Amino acid sequence: MMKKLALVAGLLACGAADASAQSLTLRFGPQPPPPRWERNAFPYEARRHDICQRKAWRLREFERFAASDGRLSGRERRELDALRFDLDRSCGRFRWGR
Repeated sequence: MMKKLALVAGLLACGAADASAQSLTLRFGPQPPPPRWERNAFPYEARRHDICQRKAWRLREFERFAASDGRLSGRERRELDALRFDLDRSCGRFRWGR
C-alpha cells in the first residue's frame, strides 16, 4: 500500500512540474509581430519602433505576471517602476494596446 502511495505522489509531482513548465511557456510565448509604424500612430521615431514595441511587450507581460498571484512584492513593484520609467523616457510614454 505504501509503495502505491509513493508511486501516486511521484506521478502527481511530475504532472505538477510539467503543468508549471507549460504555463510558463504560454505566459512568455512568442511575441506577436509589431504593428506597422505610422507617423501619427506612435509617439516615437520609426527607427525606434522595434525597440519600443519590445519594451512595451515586456512591461505588459511583467504586469500580467506580477498581478497573477493577486499581490505585488516590493521587488515586483520596483521592477515595474523601472520598466515604466524606461519606456516613458525612451519611447514617449508609449503603452501596449493604445
